[in-house]
Amino acid sequence: MKQKLLSLFLLSTVGSFAQQPITNFLGGPNMFYASIQPNNLPNQSISGSDQSWVYPSTTNGSVVETVESPTATELTNFPETTHVFRTSGIIDGNATTGNIYTTIAGSSVQIVGLTIDTLTLKYNTGSATVGTYPLAYNYQNFDDTVSGTFVYGQYTGTFSGVLTTTVDAAGTLVVGNSETFTVTRLTSVQDLDLSYLNFGIVGNIVIKSSSYYTDNGTPEFPILRQAETSLNIPLLQINENRTRVEVASQFANTDFEPIGSNRLTLAENPVNQQLELVTDAQITAVEIFNLQGKLMGTYSKTTIDVSNYASGVYLAVVSSAYGNKTIKFVKN
Repeated sequence: MKQKLLSLFLLSTVGSFAQQPITNFLGGPNMFYASIQPNNLPNQSISGSDQSWVYPSTTNGSVVETVESPTATELTNFPETTHVFRTSGIIDGNATTGNIYTTIAGSSVQIVGLTIDTLTLKYNTGSATVGTYPLAYNYQNFDDTVSGTFVYGQYTGTFSGVLTTTVDAAGTLVVGNSETFTVTRLTSVQDLDLSYLNFGIVGNIVIKSSSYYTDNGTPEFPILRQAETSLNIPLLQINENRTRVEVASQFANTDFEPIGSNRLTLAENPVNQQLELVTDAQITAVEIFNLQGKLMGTYSKTTIDVSNYASGVYLAVVSSAYGNKTIKFVKN
């Protein structure tokens, strides 16, 4: 029976700042991204310097990414994991979750596992080497051999293939009508053959990610990331092609769309003394973060006293029965 492949997150988000070396795998412990409708996207096949990429700004959801230590169960399933990058959110009204299991030793980064909704990849016989930091412009890591086991819904098998990672382009990036950023792009491609039972190779999955990093005085994280996934298993009647685009929410120039049928807005923005949420849903939790990823407070009400917050931009992650939504607001 044909199964629906939910959107895959980026397998690696590493890169270089405007042709300057990058020293970290990801940004802070709490990152927020707006999901962009994957329409009229720029060409990703062109490499080199002085390039230009213009993305639309219509959003269809939001995701939150955190960095945590692995649990005991995760260490059993993904040995040698030191850091877990967890992503959760709502896209097109559907909940989506994912974990990237990594081994970070000194300045070397390897991916040892991945779980995205109903898909699990365990690189238990050949981990995916991202690289040793710092990564400079023109960095190349071709044909890194990867292999392991996969689980997709009720199906279990093995995979083998190659990972290619290159810091291959630089130029300017524009999202909607926002300001222009000077960026460098990292491109990562995994080309994996899938084997099932005694049938040998039954299909293929290709995951291409493009991550853009800026030197505009921001923390070291991708300002925008695009993932293209193609999964083809004729024997199992699976043929899925998906594209996902996410922009760091502090650079998104439009509010996030409502979650499902839920309406969630702010009574006023900027905010002076109180943050007031207007919604028809029962709020279960509100977490407020600054742009450096620091948790400022956790609340369970729609009117929140922020009078002691310093002036600046903040992100409120609102949880309700409809799912999660992230709203950006300014404190005067």
